[in-house]
Parts: sequence; structure tokens; C-alpha cells
Amino acid sequence: LLRQTITKKTHEARITSNLFSELISGKITNQESLSSRLRLLSIKFPWNMVVLSADIQYATKNEEIYIEELLTNKVNNFYPDSYIYHDGNLFSCILALKRIPSPKTLEKDILMIADQVNAEISRKETLRNNATYWGCGKVYSSLLLLKKSYYEASQSVLYAKIYSNKKREENRLLSRFTNMPDAYSKL
Repeated sequence: LLRQTITKKTHEARITSNLFSELISGKITNQESLSSRLRLLSIKFPWNMVVLSADIQYATKNEEIYIEELLTNKVNNFYPDSYIYHDGNLFSCILALKRIPSPKTLEKDILMIADQVNAEISRKETLRNNATYWGCGKVYSSLLLLKKSYYEASQSVLYAKIYSNKKREENRLLSRFTNMPDAYSKL
């Protein structure tokens, strides 16, 4: 029974990851096909969303599993029903916003998530010296726009890397797409 449960959860996680991968790559483009895929997975996602991404370099497979579980726990404390999508060094948190918080509240929550995750990572001996770069996209009203928020979050991560290397500030490595210089945010 335990083996069946683990197998079922692993299968569901793989299908969910495939769904987000298809949304990010632009393979799912209409509400009808998105709705049928969500029903198949028993996912209810009729609310707004935003992508928060973290680039954590030089992590082993075991550390990646640890990071994914850590992100899932920390993110779901603030925004239940959120999902984690992992691609290479980039861990993307798809935050389910059942109600749209004020921009200040959302920024405060995002900073708290980043700070809590960074604190946990710094306690882990093998990850202690890795810099974690964070980026956040804009809030959108549909999962069909996940590709856009994902792109914005990944560009914000890139900006955080560049900015931190120029400024040599290691304590706050978070960039929001809306706060980036105009020339950079128009990429």
C-alpha cells in the first residue's frame, strides 16, 4: 500500500511537472485544453498567480530534492496550493494567489520566503557557500500566462546575478521584474 501511494504521488508529480513545462514552453495555448488537463490532475487553479524563481547553483541531486521540499514547505506556508517547477539550477515557485495581496504585502511575503529559504540553506554544510539569486515576475490572472511570468522571473534572476556581481552585495539577491530598469525589463 505504501509503495502504491509513493508510486501514485511520483506519477502525479511527473504529470504536473509536464503540464507546467508545456505551459512554459507555450504548447498549451487555450483555456479549454488547460481546463481539461487541470481536471485530469484534480488541480483547481482558477485564481491569479505569480512566479518566484531561485537560482541555486552547484547542488547535487540529493540537495536538489532537499531544496525542492524546502521551497514547497516555505511557499505553502504563505500560499497554499502553490507548485514548484524545477529545471536545471532554476527552481520556480508558481504561487497561487486566491486573493491578490497588496504589492507591499506580496513583496513582504516574497522576501520572507527568500529569507527563510536562504537561512535554511545556509545551515546546510554543503550548500552554505552557494549564493542563491531570486527573481519574481508579475502577477497574472491565468495559468495560460505562466510562460510570461516565468520569463520575467528568470530575467529578474539574471538581473539579480549581474547586480550583485557589480555591487558585491551578497545579503539581498532578489529582483522583481517590475523594479528592474526600463531598458532591462523590455527584453
